[in-house]
Amino acid sequence: MFSFQALPRSLYYFTPMIRPWRNFVTVHDFYLESTDMYTVNYAMHENEKGYARIQAPALAKAANGNLLLFAEGRGNPKTAFERVAQNTLPVGNTDIIMRRSANNGETWEDNITVIAGEGSDDTYGFPQVVAATDGKIILHYSRLTTSVTANGVFSYPAEQALYQVISTDNGTTWSPPVDITASLKDISRGFVKSSPGHGIQLQAAAYKNRLVMPLIYGELPLR
Repeated sequence: MFSFQALPRSLYYFTPMIRPWRNFVTVHDFYLESTDMYTVNYAMHENEKGYARIQAPALAKAANGNLLLFAEGRGNPKTAFERVAQNTLPVGNTDIIMRRSANNGETWEDNITVIAGEGSDDTYGFPQVVAATDGKIILHYSRLTTSVTANGVFSYPAEQALYQVISTDNGTTWSPPVDITASLKDISRGFVKSSPGHGIQLQAAAYKNRLVMPLIYGELPLR
């Protein structure tokens, strides 16, 4: 159901094409003529800077007030199977990328910084970020090795390789990546994996300044 509020005795044009997709519906070809309109400023958009898809965002605010937007930059697919899978999964050549806003999201820099994956065909995904009160920005991401069946179904191994990088200068430079998979493993709980999202810094006295990042052991979501 679509509901629109329009001023009386005003001329509007509405020519929708409705496309159902899983649990939501997208509307294409929407045209509305009015004297009171707005524009959309995309922070990132697919098919820019050589990426076919840009998905799985994670946002942090640096100590200097800059907004840092992280995401998966999914490269041009090599096969028809990859093209379809990229709508929902990081497969093929996928980078961890970042774009900056210096005015609280009003505008975004044209430059996109590649945090992981530049110059390789590896698959990096699931960025997680937390900005600590000491000014550090801590970013986690995964390196993925996918397999594909004859009918084009992609899957990941049970366990992922998780990496951490840290910036102490508001996201201008980053430390070398450190593989933190082993330090997170708990054999009794099963394999370890991650997903995109955000961390938090606790403020309660008992755990003040403790950083919390989402994680999955086996099939059990933990933090």
